[in-house]
Amino acid sequence: MKPEERRQEQNAADSVTGSVGSAWPVAVLVIPILLVETGVMLLLPAIGVTSPLTSLFIDVAALAAVMVPLNYFLVYRRLMASLDKSHRSGEELRRLTASLEEQVKDRTTMLATSEAEVHSVLESSAEGILRIDTKGIIQMANRAAHRLLG
Repeated sequence: MKPEERRQEQNAADSVTGSVGSAWPVAVLVIPILLVETGVMLLLPAIGVTSPLTSLFIDVAALAAVMVPLNYFLVYRRLMASLDKSHRSGEELRRLTASLEEQVKDRTTMLATSEAEVHSVLESSAEGILRIDTKGIIQMANRAAHRLLG
């Protein structure tokens, strides 16, 4: 199988698992609601509740008893973990940026030192030194070259 065909099959598989993977939290939240509502509707006549206000209170209490823990474990904890990961990534990015800025500053200092050394060597040389470009134009000449050539 060619690499391109393998990549296409992997993308197709990822799209299928991605759609299933994103639907499961909804199913985990909806199925308990349906079960609680069914249980409450079956339980209310069995215990003799006829008042709409009482049945509403029992319904809300049962839903809250099921949905609060589900939301905590399925939504809140994942959201907080994601935010924590994002925060840690931001801190790491700031640390790496500071490190990179320090490296740039160090390398800039090293480059300036190196350029100063090269300039010092060129200027203190007793030999005439020229730098000529491909068109024959003199780009740089040290003091000795100026003295020799005028």
